Amino acid sequence: MMKAKPVLLNLTLVGITAGALLASVGIQLVWAGLQWVNQPLHSAMEALGGLAAIVMAFVLLQGRQEPGGGKFSLLALGFLSMGVFEEFHAIAEQDNGAVFLRSVASLVGGIGFALVWLPQSQTKGIRKLRLPWLIAAGTLAFGLWTLAFPDQLPQMIRDGQFTATAIAPKSLACILFLAGAARFLVDFRRSGRSDDYLFACLALLFGVAEFMFTYSALWDSGWWYWHALRLMTYVLVLGYVSHGYLQMIEEARLAEVARLLGDIGHDVKNLLQPGVTATALLQEELNELFGRLPATEQSKAKASHSLCNEVLGLLLDTSHRIQDRMKEMADCVTGLSVPLRFAPCRIASVVDSVLKTLRVLADEKGLALHTNGLERLPPIRADERRLYNALYNLVNNAIPEVLAGGSITISGHTEPGTDVIVIAVADTGRGMPPDVRDSLFTRRSLSLKTGGTGLGIKIVKDVVDAHGGEVTVESQEGKGTTFFMRLPLQPPGNSAR
Repeated sequence: MMKAKPVLLNLTLVGITAGALLASVGIQLVWAGLQWVNQPLHSAMEALGGLAAIVMAFVLLQGRQEPGGGKFSLLALGFLSMGVFEEFHAIAEQDNGAVFLRSVASLVGGIGFALVWLPQSQTKGIRKLRLPWLIAAGTLAFGLWTLAFPDQLPQMIRDGQFTATAIAPKSLACILFLAGAARFLVDFRRSGRSDDYLFACLALLFGVAEFMFTYSALWDSGWWYWHALRLMTYVLVLGYVSHGYLQMIEEARLAEVARLLGDIGHDVKNLLQPGVTATALLQEELNELFGRLPATEQSKAKASHSLCNEVLGLLLDTSHRIQDRMKEMADCVTGLSVPLRFAPCRIASVVDSVLKTLRVLADEKGLALHTNGLERLPPIRADERRLYNALYNLVNNAIPEVLAGGSITISGHTEPGTDVIVIAVADTGRGMPPDVRDSLFTRRSLSLKTGGTGLGIKIVKDVVDAHGGEVTVESQEGKGTTFFMRLPLQPPGNSAR
């Protein structure tokens, strides 16, 4: 949506109108009486304009399914009719028939813009009525009739000057375009939609071009000027079409990705449930078996019993976390974003859960996981689940980068004189090249891991941003990497309850 002040937008519209009119007066004063006959250039300009109008029509018909889109369907019908007649005008000789086609094209285009004044209730179901195809067929038939029977047409030009029969429909088209511009401007003031303002400007330019026609003669400077003005308007149309088309493609691609992720998330969540249930049952069975052992054997098996419970508990906790993340994914696909749940949170507890989950993986690689100063950190208000995800990703990403015998250390301290804590995740790994480090928190973020996507770092940044904090990185090749998370004790806009 546009956020510019109404006064500035109104001045822009006035500037467009005044600039176009003053340019017309200046051109006709400088090149008064000049005539330049160039049929190929004229045909190319009209053909390009007609093509832009036709493409615009189909984009509007395909892309305007949201509430309030009926007026754009009506506008599409006007663009379609105008575009077809423009193409016939482009291939016709610049004679009586060509001027007639030009006048008809302007008139139907103006009607399309003026019809946006119809109530929304009367514009529903236009696409279902096959009106676009009927109008396309009608304009094709009418254009072919015009080319086949030029003698049946009214006289539109006499001695190089346009007759009243030619000027009348162009004048009416001017009024209709301006009426459409007024409607779009009213809608823009009500809704703030940038589309409405854009079409108000387009309609205004079309209206000014039609007004210029009434003061021009065939091939003179004024005649070429209003053609150039229309072409400029069509360039704006083409720009809008290109942007809208690319946006539609991107939205379709993202919708397909979202649908696939939703299906995967749903399946993974369901597939995990039997594993969760089986793990819980196994834990109960093991506890019962250990409980049946003689007292002398129980003391011997105590360490084994504790290890089994620890591993099974880890499996249960991790499975529940995966299920929660899968539910978040499914909720996101269905349009339900999970809000942050701020509550008092101790960093040491969160880090302990992260290291407990990843310790087996670290032990397999021969790495040491350390903490330092976390117990001295004051409690903060945070979403513990999201904070766990961020720290998990940082440690999990660091493990493959550290050679056997290396270490990963999570430390924390408070910044003097502020209500901010700093959590550092430091590893003794291979470090990052400068180009990777510098792009880490940008859209062109690179991943050094085979098959890596860079999503882990994005998750970290999103979590820290959601808490009103800041994440930075220091890294040196051959020496290691340290991530710093600066988090306020109290996130902005969140009060303690």
